[in-house]
Amino acid sequence: MEILYPVGSNIYIENAIKAGADAVYGGFQLFNARNKAKNFTVDELIAAIDKCHDNNLKFYLTLNTLMLDEEIKDVIETLKKFKIKPDAFICADIGLCENLMKEFPDVELHASTQFGVANLQDAQFAEKIGFKRVILAREMTESEINYITENLNIDTEVFVWGSQCVSFSGSCFLGSLMNGGTANRGKCITLCRDKYLFNHVSEMGNYLYVPDLNCINIAKKGNAVSLKIEGRRRPVEQLNKVVKEIKGEIDSQKENGFYLGENIEKNHLYERVNNRQKFLFKHDKNFPIKEEDVWIFKKYNEFYYLPENISPNSESLYLYSEWKLPFKPNLKNLSMEINQKGGIVQSVMFLNYKGEARYFYLKNNESKYINIESIKELYKISNINIYSIKFKKESENQNILISYQMVKEIEDYVLKLSEIERNFSYDSCGLDKVYIETENLNLAYELAKENILTIVNLESFEMFEKLEISRFTDKEATIFKLPFFNFKNKDMQFLLKKIEGFGVMITKFSQIEDIKKFKFSKIFADYLVPVWNHNSREFLEKCDVENFCASPELSFEENMKIFNNVNEVCLLLGGKPTCVYSRQCFKKAIGCSVCRQSEKSLKNVDRDVDFELNCYADHRTMNYKNNILNPYNCKNKNVSYRFVERGLSIQDIKEILDCVHKDGYYEKLRKHKLFKNSFSNMLEEDKRIEN
Repeated sequence: MEILYPVGSNIYIENAIKAGADAVYGGFQLFNARNKAKNFTVDELIAAIDKCHDNNLKFYLTLNTLMLDEEIKDVIETLKKFKIKPDAFICADIGLCENLMKEFPDVELHASTQFGVANLQDAQFAEKIGFKRVILAREMTESEINYITENLNIDTEVFVWGSQCVSFSGSCFLGSLMNGGTANRGKCITLCRDKYLFNHVSEMGNYLYVPDLNCINIAKKGNAVSLKIEGRRRPVEQLNKVVKEIKGEIDSQKENGFYLGENIEKNHLYERVNNRQKFLFKHDKNFPIKEEDVWIFKKYNEFYYLPENISPNSESLYLYSEWKLPFKPNLKNLSMEINQKGGIVQSVMFLNYKGEARYFYLKNNESKYINIESIKELYKISNINIYSIKFKKESENQNILISYQMVKEIEDYVLKLSEIERNFSYDSCGLDKVYIETENLNLAYELAKENILTIVNLESFEMFEKLEISRFTDKEATIFKLPFFNFKNKDMQFLLKKIEGFGVMITKFSQIEDIKKFKFSKIFADYLVPVWNHNSREFLEKCDVENFCASPELSFEENMKIFNNVNEVCLLLGGKPTCVYSRQCFKKAIGCSVCRQSEKSLKNVDRDVDFELNCYADHRTMNYKNNILNPYNCKNKNVSYRFVERGLSIQDIKEILDCVHKDGYYEKLRKHKLFKNSFSNMLEEDKRIEN
């Protein structure tokens, strides 16, 4: 059984050797899913691979993000130019995979957890296209993992310790559908780590920031080939301890995560205050309360956030400090995290509106320091929105200093960001071909009766069983979107037979194998099947997929480069698309008496943004409460549009369509009651400069 250790620098390599790991994984400074971690330069990577091989360690290179055409070209050229030859590539983008198999046929390909392997069908598809190992989704249970491993001809790898995410692997749109920063590109803006309220009455907590995975004891009993440790940003002391636990040199004290059982709701994978927060000191009543300080208190062995109307007392624990302004979805939102030691700022991580991390470090020769409050001046730059500056103190009355040079460097960077503006016409033309997507079967029947183009989202297999197919008379006007989750490996043949002749939309690459056996009027690939480059597109076209849903995480221009001459490309017009697909159950936090009851409200307290949470048989979905609305000015014959409805009536939809088909629809709809607080997710084109 292989112990796989995370590395981001030579220090991690040395510790992996000393700890007795069998293999390590790490990445370039670009092209991997740990954008905020320290990663290798080309020279460092070459040296790291050599050092590992000299010490009988394998090195797996992470290239586990979605990539554009020019990025794939850069990766291949870099690998060839510098003769970089790891023991395996860890990949998520099917277009990149095809290139790597062609250029480096003797290097193994491992399917990243971002590839979303969650059942046997997914794993067998990965095997068929050339992967030698699949890294299984972190959301799977012990029996599901064992079932795949026992029935697969290639290796399986599982995470046993480290961070978990509220979203299913490789399908988080939480940040990108509002502010950019796609987690699927390693550029997460961590909205999940904010404070939330359920139904506006529950206790405030970090309900989307789930505790760390720790399933060493259970995973050791399984038959996965490799046990993977997460943690390229973790202290090496922690990682070394995990290796000892896996080896049995010390006992593993904790068990937490999906491996714990088949009944997901009983895992309680949430906490009111996440266990990774550090409690630094207690409140001293001799010091005045400061508004920016976040305090918590302990009750019945659980930690709670201190309500705003209650002052800390001597038992209250300090968590962190934060200066913040309101989050503005229609602007470019930026944030900062400050790291200080001994009252001197050591580094600042700046997260721009695309989720790209930029670090500013204290230099040895800097001698001029000013009060940290001077950084608040950055708030006054009006054409962007710095909504959060977060930092921790070491004592309640601590005065923190930052170097003058660091402040100037940050200011120059922010000013440069503020100059970025793209010309985009808001004189939107009428849109001819618009699909209404709904998971409400009764509404779908009404839409069919009115001959309205419809995407019927079959969110779960239960909906297939309830589907009255005879009520859909126009096979050209109706597309059935297949369920995204199939943890129990249910056979889809009977279900696909039911909708044969209509349009079908796949949500996983592996579904290609099923739909080959039937005839459909058209075959769509949902944007859950990521197509970010021509290679991915051509792969699907060879499988008879001719219609594509463009990624809402890419600009209009980028999508048009990829889909310029396809049969049909469908762009996201608006509505309430799913931001998060989650297997977490929040029953205890919400206080549900019955599973899958009506939708629940969920409020992001830190950014004052409202969400809706919906429960299904084996997963949950989250979407923004307010409708998205995007401006387009494109009448290309192969372009269509998609509006995701939630909670609308047939009359509402008719009003929207009546408006959308006319010129200037965007400004008209912005005045409609349904779009009172709407925003655009088209970050490249629509985050305008505010004068």
